[in-house]
Amino acid sequence: MEMWQLEGLEYRLFDPDGTKALICQFLDDGTRFDVGTQAFARLENGEDAIVTLQAALNDYRVPQQLLSDNGVVFNQSRRGVIGQTKLFLAALGCHGITGSVRHPQT
Repeated sequence: MEMWQLEGLEYRLFDPDGTKALICQFLDDGTRFDVGTQAFARLENGEDAIVTLQAALNDYRVPQQLLSDNGVVFNQSRRGVIGQTKLFLAALGCHGITGSVRHPQT
């Protein structure tokens, strides 16, 4: 439980409109234990990631590190911005790290 991994997945519902949803999931990186998963009507965004993260933190302690891909939910540094999720984690003492670009197997 020292490092968590953030996964964001856009999912298309099987309804007549083909509605899209965001599934935001936090996994313990060592055990693959699901510490928190929620679904949202909006697509990838930091606010919903923080809601999911806060719920997981209420049940488990703050991890030392959080690993993420380079999606907009977490890593916006290439856009010249520090994202909400990264700032939220830093305030808790959690170090955010990202994988290599175009290399999901860190």
